[in-house]
Amino acid sequence: MELETVRAIAVLTITMILTVLFMPFQLLLNQTSLSLKRKLPQIWHSIMVRVIGIDVNVEGSMTRERPLLIVSNHVSWLDIIVPSSVAPACFIVKREVEGWPGRGR
Repeated sequence: MELETVRAIAVLTITMILTVLFMPFQLLLNQTSLSLKRKLPQIWHSIMVRVIGIDVNVEGSMTRERPLLIVSNHVSWLDIIVPSSVAPACFIVKREVEGWPGRGR
């Protein structure tokens, strides 16, 4: 088996294990007003960028003033993982996402 295939299988396996471990806690935290419910996804994303092998380079610093709106053009699936790995974030999605499995009401 090629090294790339072994690495892909390892990344997928670790991703699934971490997701299964984190998801029940996130579902419970979503029912509370605890600030940890925003921190847990950041922790998960921080782990995932390392598992995937993404080198995140942060230039400058975010303002501490709140509320804060960050706008970016969505280009790939990494557009959520990377920013959320360095700061607790809440994303606004288009209406069509409401009907997606696991996301709708």
